[in-house]
Amino acid sequence: MTILALWLLVFLIFLIFRASTPTSVAIFLATVFTIAYGLYHWFVWANDLYIITNQRIIRINQMKLFSRRVSEASLSKIQDVTFEVSGMMRTFLNFGTIYIQTAGAQETVVLEDVEDPYAVQQKIVTAQRLAEGRGAHQKEKVLLR
Repeated sequence: MTILALWLLVFLIFLIFRASTPTSVAIFLATVFTIAYGLYHWFVWANDLYIITNQRIIRINQMKLFSRRVSEASLSKIQDVTFEVSGMMRTFLNFGTIYIQTAGAQETVVLEDVEDPYAVQQKIVTAQRLAEGRGAHQKEKVLLR
């Protein structure tokens, strides 16, 4: 069905603009490439996420189509949580980057393109304070995804 719709698009381009067949095919291929490129970047962005539980922070970084890096930091090892909002668009849309410094081998966990970074930073700090007073004997529960 999709292939039929794309060929119909080529035919319409040919009829409307009275373009030659090579021009119509070139426009068709450019359209297909642009759509595929956009879908690829959307997939990478949509599968790039973070999970905050009452015991740890998990960062799933979808780097490419078949490449993923998962890192985590225990709330008890967090030393500092800072965030940065830079640029006009990020300020207007309230997106930023959160830097979580830990006392482990991987010193910094970076959460990029976080919506409302101040609220997320406060949730991390609150979860960290609760984890300090509670110990590690409680069942893990997701606080923010």
